[in-house]
Order: sequence, then C-alpha cells, then structure tokens
Amino acid sequence: SGEQLSNSLQRWEGFRQGCEQHGITIDESRIVKGSSWQLNDTEMNDLLTTLASNSRPTAMFCGGFFFALDAYGAAARLGLRIPQDLSIIAVDDPPSAAHLSPPLTTLRQPLNKLGQDAITLLYDKIRKNDNTITKRILNGELIIRASTAAPSRT
Repeated sequence: SGEQLSNSLQRWEGFRQGCEQHGITIDESRIVKGSSWQLNDTEMNDLLTTLASNSRPTAMFCGGFFFALDAYGAAARLGLRIPQDLSIIAVDDPPSAAHLSPPLTTLRQPLNKLGQDAITLLYDKIRKNDNTITKRILNGELIIRASTAAPSRT
C-alpha cells in the first residue's frame, strides 16, 4: 500500500526488521513501493523491469493482497512461473487468496480479534474515564499455500 499510510509503513518496517534478524541484506534497487493500494503504471513498469532483469529476485514480499495480484500479473506477462521462478507472499488473507493459481501464501491478520479488542478497550476507557494510550500486539498467522517454494537452482 501507499508509503504514507501507517499500516504500510509498519509492514515495511516489519519486513526490514525480519530481514535484519535473519542476516538478509535488502537491495534497495529491487524494492518497488506503491503510492496507493495497487501499483500505478509507472510502478508496474518498475516491477516488470525488476522481474525481467538478469539478477531478478526469486521471491517477493507484497505488503497487501492487491500488490500480490499485481505481482501475479507481472509474473504472467514475463512468463515466470509461481513458485518455480518466483515465490510470492502477501499480507492480508481474503478468501480469494486460496483460489488464485497457485493459491497465495499469506500472513493472515486477526481482524476479528482486532475489532473485538478495540471496542472492548474503548468501552472500558469511556467507562473509567481513562485517557491513557494503550498498545496491544496481535500476532498474525502464516497461511502456507502453493505460491512459495525454495529457489530453483537453474
């Protein structure tokens, strides 16, 4: 999603931290960031250029489902097979993710729990006239499907 949106910034920061924890160096020249919830023409061209290069990535982290759809489309346009040539994983897990070809590996967010916790917290704060800021961490769930595989050796 767009770089200015808080959840996009947090997804990017989480990705960056995860890479750092595992000793993975991020090659900034391979990063394609969108300015909205899906890629515009310029951003799609950047993605196509990145995926068509001789040193193309073997895997993509998509910060949202619609970016994953763009990645599937770009891979198809270039004749790349998912996951043999390019693994794709995305944040968000709408029901349609399981129906893509191949089904998309996702990080499912606990959206129901988020809503329940938010209303409960709001209710308690109103009742107790409590204006303090409360932080909660809710863990996502990795849903492994067929869009990811070990890099091929070819």
